[in-house]
Amino acid sequence: MPVPDDAGKTRSVNYRGVAVMRILHVTEAIKGGIASYLDEVASFQRFESDVEQVNFLLPAGWRTDIKSIVSDEVIEFRPVSRNRLKDWKDYCLALKAAIVTTRPDVVHLHSTFPGFIGRPLLRILRFKGVVIYQPHGWSFEMDAAKPLRAIYLNVERLLQRWCSKIICLTNYEYGLVSKKRFIPTRLAVIRTGLNEQCQSGEEDEIKVEGKLKLLFVGRMDRQKGVDNLLKVMSAVRRNDIELTIVGAPSKKSADFEIPKNVQLLGWIPREKLGLHFGSSDAVVMPSRWEGLPLVALESFRAGTPVIASSIGALTEIVIPGTSGFTIDFEDHERVVEFFEKLDGLVLRALRPSCKKWFHQNFRSSDMNKKIMNIYRSELSMIGAGANEPVLL
Repeated sequence: MPVPDDAGKTRSVNYRGVAVMRILHVTEAIKGGIASYLDEVASFQRFESDVEQVNFLLPAGWRTDIKSIVSDEVIEFRPVSRNRLKDWKDYCLALKAAIVTTRPDVVHLHSTFPGFIGRPLLRILRFKGVVIYQPHGWSFEMDAAKPLRAIYLNVERLLQRWCSKIICLTNYEYGLVSKKRFIPTRLAVIRTGLNEQCQSGEEDEIKVEGKLKLLFVGRMDRQKGVDNLLKVMSAVRRNDIELTIVGAPSKKSADFEIPKNVQLLGWIPREKLGLHFGSSDAVVMPSRWEGLPLVALESFRAGTPVIASSIGALTEIVIPGTSGFTIDFEDHERVVEFFEKLDGLVLRALRPSCKKWFHQNFRSSDMNKKIMNIYRSELSMIGAGANEPVLL
């Protein structure tokens, strides 16, 4: 039956007596995997029977990166420069306006900056719904000065009580905080998932042309470790190995010297990436730190093994002999030796196990069901308050 909200409007209630929920997803920047993640979430949640509406607080310019979200679902704000306090204020005002306008039952904060800003703001606003925080990789794991990492950790520890649940992308992420005085009942692990339907070209069999074809996809910056990869490619002596880079240097990155055995394509539309995943012998990920990178999942979906840094969550998803290989990319001599001995037949033999690994662990349907179950569980603990105004 319908129940009134504080504005005098009515909201439908399903047969279990639980309010049909309104959801607001909040991010600060559309970059990397966040865009694809929100794409997967949007295409699922809007069709759930107990979801009344799904909205997104996104920076202007989101249209080029997110395809499945429609304009009616979006509240835009001017992109934030973290070095300008005025932008912080504007972001707070945009989030407050989004809360007042959409009146959500669930606010889902994506990445560190919205988590740092959003949780205190929602506390000040006395928001009475469910707050989900998803860092998409812990800030204190970044390659930063030790005192700065300590500050990030202490802030995360302080703010954990101001949300209902924290979603970790991997068991590795969970393990990092479970030993650092985080509340276990506030933590959940939900691996990122992708649609099982391959992009065009992903399932094409690679053509054996006498070349060993490697692929790097992503920003050319320090985090992604492309400087180490280029040094390795410069030192590799065999002439039957080549690397294709889909990406470009970030504004803060130094200029890179591109060896002759490396082809730099720049950024290309995401829908055209499938052909590159499907036609490569391996995807290389020399990152210095990562959450759960979608590039790896896209590679597995295409049946292409991943050669990744032996760090963090990458060691959890890149399984030697099943989905690829891990190695320390800071040890240039060892990586050069590994590349010199790399066998295309061995890589191609892993293609069936990569696809199986993807379907067993990284399907978006599994991810979305788990996220919705957390929403429902947390709303049920609020009880009757789920049907009441979320702001006082």
